[in-house]
Amino acid sequence: MTTSSPSRARTSRRRGSLASVAGVLVGLACAAPPAGVVAQPANNPIVQVICQVNGGVAKTVRVTYPATAVKNVHVFTPVSGGANVVFYAPSTANQVYTLAVPAGSYKLMYQPLGSGITMFYYNPVIVIPPFKVVGRMCQRRQAVGTPSS
Repeated sequence: MTTSSPSRARTSRRRGSLASVAGVLVGLACAAPPAGVVAQPANNPIVQVICQVNGGVAKTVRVTYPATAVKNVHVFTPVSGGANVVFYAPSTANQVYTLAVPAGSYKLMYQPLGSGITMFYYNPVIVIPPFKVVGRMCQRRQAVGTPSS
């Protein structure tokens, strides 16, 4: 029959408590963002390149806000220079915006109305190919002399 010494009992309690503390620290380390990561705005948009014909005009970008309906000003800044394309918020708040942005490569900035002068940046470059409206259909334009796929 083995007997447990008081020192052995203290050691096993200490190991158990160290293991639980280590488990909590590992959990916190996994939940914490890596160093240098900046928090994104809570209502960061999802941007999709689309082609949707509405009244003869091709809407080429869909911007969706995942949390709630918002009233935003959208500014598409050309990557290679040129004039910004600005869309002002409609009178009612929306969760989904469809916008007619010309072909090109852009970075998106958006400003929720009522946020003062704060602009939020959507980081990925958005590439919008050239589209044309034929009848009520949207077609990608083909550059002259390039093979079709």
